[in-house]
Amino acid sequence: MKNQTPVEWLEEQLPIRIRNMHSDDILKAKEMERGAGQFLGEFEEMKITQFLGCVFENENYCIEATILTGEDGGILKGEVDIEFTDKRFEKWRVEHWDNALWMIAVYEGVEESIMGIEHLDLRGIRCVRGFFKNLIDKGWI
Repeated sequence: MKNQTPVEWLEEQLPIRIRNMHSDDILKAKEMERGAGQFLGEFEEMKITQFLGCVFENENYCIEATILTGEDGGILKGEVDIEFTDKRFEKWRVEHWDNALWMIAVYEGVEESIMGIEHLDLRGIRCVRGFFKNLIDKGWI
């Protein structure tokens, strides 16, 4: 790159007809470039949430769990989100679950809680309960 600004270099790389098609965008970029110096070295202050995840998948189901972690990297127990995908249908059905108490009750076999997944076949219910057992064993719920 010669002694050019990034926008000048980009303009040189583009064929003329494309350059003309995007002349408004190039003008905006030049305006931004002139004022860019005021932003160098500065960043927007952010609080970024971290998470961990685990997945089970077979030909019929996909169960993905994520859990939020604290600033120290430790898990925030009970902050689990599950994306459950039922792949038995042409158009897959996706559900989201985030109630840790319900998950524990399903694992424990509480009938009222299992009614929430009664649309699954026996194998599906066993997969869900086994997955919840894994989350309990990991200390996530």
